[in-house]
Amino acid sequence: MQYHNIKNLMIFIIVLIWGGNLKAQLRVNLPEKPIITPIAPAIRGYNLGDFDYLPWNEVDFPPFRREFAGLLPGIIRWPGGTNANNYVWQDYINDETRFHLVNAVEFIRDMRIGLQYVVNFGNGSASEAADFIRLCNSHESYWQNKRASLFGSPNPINVKICELGNENNYTHAWVSAWFGRAFDNKIYFRNNTSVDFPADRADSLYFYGGDIWRGGWVDPRTIEIHGHKTQAILGEKYFVKSDDGDTLIIPISYPKIGNSSIYVWAVDTTLTEAELEYMSLQEIYNLMTEPRYLLSANYFTILGDTAVMVFPPVPMNSEELIYIEYQSVGHDGAFAFRDSIKAVDATVQVGYSVWPNDQLLSQNFFRNDFVQSPPDFIIAHTYPNTEDIESLANSNYFSEIPYLPQQLVQYVIRGQEMIDSVSLAWSLPQRLGIAITEWSFANAECKECNMDRFDGIIGAINTTMFAASYMEAMHNSSINLVALNFHPLVKKWGLLSLYDITPGSLNLVITSRAHAMRMLNNTIGTKFFTINSADITGNPMIDILTKNPNGSIDTIAIPALKIWGGIDSLYHNYSLLLINQDDSLDHSVTFHVPTEWSVDSVFVEKMTGIPDDSIYNLSKETLPIVNDSVQITLPAFSLTALRFQGPTTGVENTPLATSYSLENAYPNPFNPTTTISYQIPQAGNVTLKIYDILGREIATLVDEYKQPGIYNTQFSILNSELTSGIYFYQLKSGSFIQTKKMLVLK
Repeated sequence: MQYHNIKNLMIFIIVLIWGGNLKAQLRVNLPEKPIITPIAPAIRGYNLGDFDYLPWNEVDFPPFRREFAGLLPGIIRWPGGTNANNYVWQDYINDETRFHLVNAVEFIRDMRIGLQYVVNFGNGSASEAADFIRLCNSHESYWQNKRASLFGSPNPINVKICELGNENNYTHAWVSAWFGRAFDNKIYFRNNTSVDFPADRADSLYFYGGDIWRGGWVDPRTIEIHGHKTQAILGEKYFVKSDDGDTLIIPISYPKIGNSSIYVWAVDTTLTEAELEYMSLQEIYNLMTEPRYLLSANYFTILGDTAVMVFPPVPMNSEELIYIEYQSVGHDGAFAFRDSIKAVDATVQVGYSVWPNDQLLSQNFFRNDFVQSPPDFIIAHTYPNTEDIESLANSNYFSEIPYLPQQLVQYVIRGQEMIDSVSLAWSLPQRLGIAITEWSFANAECKECNMDRFDGIIGAINTTMFAASYMEAMHNSSINLVALNFHPLVKKWGLLSLYDITPGSLNLVITSRAHAMRMLNNTIGTKFFTINSADITGNPMIDILTKNPNGSIDTIAIPALKIWGGIDSLYHNYSLLLINQDDSLDHSVTFHVPTEWSVDSVFVEKMTGIPDDSIYNLSKETLPIVNDSVQITLPAFSLTALRFQGPTTGVENTPLATSYSLENAYPNPFNPTTTISYQIPQAGNVTLKIYDILGREIATLVDEYKQPGIYNTQFSILNSELTSGIYFYQLKSGSFIQTKKMLVLK
């Protein structure tokens, strides 16, 4: 439990004591044979990129790895967010502080998960993207040798999902790749002159590529959030360093450089942070492009098409500025990227980050090109408004906060309907999917927001509601969900994450959101089903406030309880995940369990807390099932996981339900060749299997009929794919199930 102040702790205790007198009574008839939807590994995705905020030693940190494994991850999205638009993986391959490609491959192999690649769409090319896929997937000897040299093994990486850019549709432009996070459709120059850069031209550039002038500035959406005004200036800025000589070689971020137009300024005025804070973008741009700073062509030259050599007539001092504007030419568009990747490996799913605007959709030439080069999915980002969440929390409207994710999922469903209508009209051969990338219940880039409060039960419930609502929409075929990536995995800059790793000391803080994702993925995160509303009686309705698209406020009634079902990944037993959205009342639920489930108890894990604080509590207990029913109390504004179990499964004692502590690992250490001893209580068919920490079967050691008795089976890992880590061996003989944890040290 995390306690931040005594006052809130006392309130929490009072609620726990007196809440029991306010219970509503519900009855749930659990389905005998529910319809199961498998959850693909890419639905259990997490952003884990190679940038300064997550160095390699934090990813390689054993406590982080153990906790991350407890989330049952299926894939990581690499190299991350917007910066991935221009990420050249070869540039960082020798920097061992980075989570670069070699380290990323080591990590996914150790964790036995996949890699979702965000393609360098900004300054890369279609041929470079194709070579990356060859490096990761090709069985040709040349690429096998490359993998053996880079990664220590010729085995394929098997990248199967590629995104063509990140948030390129944020402003219907090329965003950080080639344009800027623009607020409107204009590019501004000196003295507030401007040219139009309409959305239809930007979208056309995304799909077809071409040339763009890297000059002027744009009015950015993110200026108040990030505070970096100069990020919206589109030319190349280079601040002179103290050890620079009189001749400067400046690489260009967006090659290739066109020879027809290039302007270079040598700005001998130092722009300090304090000065920038009080200057408008127009003032900054006017200062940098004053005519007296403009260099003649005698003082610079283009090196190839990727850099500029500058030799000013007057030597530059440290922190002074070289500013370059130029024509960036020859960019490949999404169609070219997609076709190049598919030509290498047709099984790779390729996603477009821009859905075409109406003007493009109406053009026959575009329709023909889109049908010829269709994506497998469209990328979407669904961030709720942080200020809206903060406002609701400040007003004590906590029941309203879990409803925000449900509204956003409905928005995505409407987007899928629009995509489906176009796909049907154009006779596309398959239904296009949607990938939700960087999803989070709040992107906490809010200077005035008190974000600590979301480290408690609010964060847990909202995180759960997001992921479960997307899974439900996929189960109902409302969304063809291809990928779902949590953002951010690790806490930096005050973002609302699953983990916080303190730099230097590497202390690991597990947030309430991480516990929520662990509870979710270990119950409904691998095999999902829904509970029919007709099978829930007495579910109380609660009134909440909601904002309409026109900004008006309405009161609507929603059910207090949300319930989803699943099958846990290790024991394959039925599980439930429940949210009590009622922030004032406890509710009591009687579950009627089908006899066919063959269970006699239920393991219960609850997360409770104070809604407006980071205080939360985790509790666990095992309750007997009597006459095929069990009664569970759901505290107000809480999250509950139920795992139904048979006579010998003992879920509460397994690592997937509790922690991943190594103290109870058997045998310890686990030698390269060891003997597993087990007892068969009754004659019958016996299976003895090895599972990894994610519940995936590694090997079958015994699968045959045996008489009662004690048996020994030798298990060798000398030639297996097992790496050092935690594994399980599970014995099944009739209704008898025994699972033990073991530590593999290679």
